[in-house]
Amino acid sequence: MFTFLKRVLQIFITLFVLAMVATIGIVMVVNPNDFKPAIEQQAFEQTRQVLKIQGPLSWHWFPLLTLELENVVLENPPPFKNQLLSAKSIVTSCDILSIFSGKILLNLEFQGLNLILERSLQGKNNWDELKDRFLTSPNQKSPNPSYVFLNGIKIENAQVIFHDDEKNVHYMLDHLNLSANNFFKGVIGIPNPLSLDFHLEHLNKHSLGNFSLTGEWSLKETLTEVNIKNLVFNLSLPNGKPTLLKGHIDIQNLNQSPIIQGTLESQNFDLKAWLEDFEIASHPSLPAFADLSASFQYLVPYLEVSSINIDLKNQGALTANIKLDLSSPSVPMPNFEGNFSGQKLQFNKIVFETIKGNVTAKTGVVNIKPLEIQMAHSQHHATLQIDLQGETPRYFLTEEAKNFEINELLTLLDNQNKLEGQTSLKVTLATQGKSWPELQQSLAGQAEFQIANGKFYGLNLIALLKHSQNALYTLLSAFAQKQSPDIANALKAEADSWGSSNKPSDLTPFDLAKANFTLARGIINNPNFTITHSEYSVQGSGHLNLNDTSIQYQLSALLNNNPYPSSDVIGHYLSQAPVLLNIQGTLADPRLRPDLESYLNNALAYVQKNVVEKLVDKTINKALDHFLKP
Repeated sequence: MFTFLKRVLQIFITLFVLAMVATIGIVMVVNPNDFKPAIEQQAFEQTRQVLKIQGPLSWHWFPLLTLELENVVLENPPPFKNQLLSAKSIVTSCDILSIFSGKILLNLEFQGLNLILERSLQGKNNWDELKDRFLTSPNQKSPNPSYVFLNGIKIENAQVIFHDDEKNVHYMLDHLNLSANNFFKGVIGIPNPLSLDFHLEHLNKHSLGNFSLTGEWSLKETLTEVNIKNLVFNLSLPNGKPTLLKGHIDIQNLNQSPIIQGTLESQNFDLKAWLEDFEIASHPSLPAFADLSASFQYLVPYLEVSSINIDLKNQGALTANIKLDLSSPSVPMPNFEGNFSGQKLQFNKIVFETIKGNVTAKTGVVNIKPLEIQMAHSQHHATLQIDLQGETPRYFLTEEAKNFEINELLTLLDNQNKLEGQTSLKVTLATQGKSWPELQQSLAGQAEFQIANGKFYGLNLIALLKHSQNALYTLLSAFAQKQSPDIANALKAEADSWGSSNKPSDLTPFDLAKANFTLARGIINNPNFTITHSEYSVQGSGHLNLNDTSIQYQLSALLNNNPYPSSDVIGHYLSQAPVLLNIQGTLADPRLRPDLESYLNNALAYVQKNVVEKLVDKTINKALDHFLKP
């Protein structure tokens, strides 16, 4: 029995050696170029597309059985023109032993691959026929079962171009490299390495950045789901430093409509670079980097990104959910809809306690409506539109807030205890630009506000008006009595007292303050500023320059109650004539100064006129008495 088994083993070894020798002999003796017409014919029968092998064929038997094709071209199906695919070389290889096992594990290597994918104006793709022939459902069994299996693929320095004439979208993946080996192990669930890197460019527009991916992939038992774990995704955007994303991806339902889902996270995500890449200006106070995590699911044509969490490095946090329609034109961005919310978001000294809104994007126009913002205890209702269709982004904002305490907002700006009152605000703004200075320079719009039952600190306007009125009354009385008071020094001393006598604890109450504003080229113009109170009233106009924060206002203030008897000419005038006030300086350091000289000159003119009128009346009466005396 042992001798029999030994003889059988010797026979099998002999047959194996003879097969190996025969295979090597065929490789050594047979010219593979003789099979070029047969290969081209077989490719046409399988794809109905013309394959041209323009270069020589060669094969080797060591260390692997290898067949190399040079200058290969696969032409497009009609009505498309030119070529679908070309490659400088295509190398196929397999282990000789696998030939005798009944399963040929084939490795493919492409050098200088150029793949051009096209979609016509009618929505037809140049790859549809290949997809229909080779991607069959599991219920459809091939009449000729294959014993050749793809075991690995390697692509070096490839270029993939996508022309979508239907949506006028054109992209290019350049310098593409792909490596994925040991497919057979992956099929039985053993993780295998995967690497991919490429440069993405929008043709005739701009570079979108460099991308690289590494991970481990495997198939599950059903052979309809791929798992990629230990995923590392590296993005280098044109405007920022490389960003690293980590996570995992599951691809389900491979045999029908694939569903791609997974999670990604990033530490120090380059937030400003992403905003700049979409030409959205960011505020200088916005942190440059943030921590990011998200879950996603892609089912053609929709990409749903849920549970997006953005940690803004001690400047608050954002959460969001977005659904993108990737079948829509992607310039400047695909259509999408979603919602977001944030807590404790800080921009400079302003803190948004909460912010939430619904967002939609269609044909490059992003709408956030409604946009609800809470700052301190004030609730703001707003809408924001960002139009990215043109060369320069345009922004449109509306905002309305009612019955909030203005001091709470000023406290956020470190200007607390300067102004109090129940405030209502309505704003409509528009601007355009790619940077924050450009946005400020182009800012235009309208606003209106009113503050009820308020007070402003650092100035007792009622006391100052009364003191100035009394001081001028004394000067005018002395002048009327033909005395010679030092008017210049008296006016200077009184004007100086408006600045030197004020204390932070001084305050001026008011019943209602309101104004309308127009904004253009960074200048806020206010033609109708008014303040009303039972003891005084203020009216005026002016402007604020946002570019240098300079302020220029001209106001008139009038005490409502006349303390003088009606027969007092000087007192009667002073009670009816407003004091002119000038506000200059900057928004952070405004300076209020009364124009007492004009006030006094007008009063003097009035008194002189009144004296002259009385003198004329007296003279006329005397003359009449003289002429009319019998």
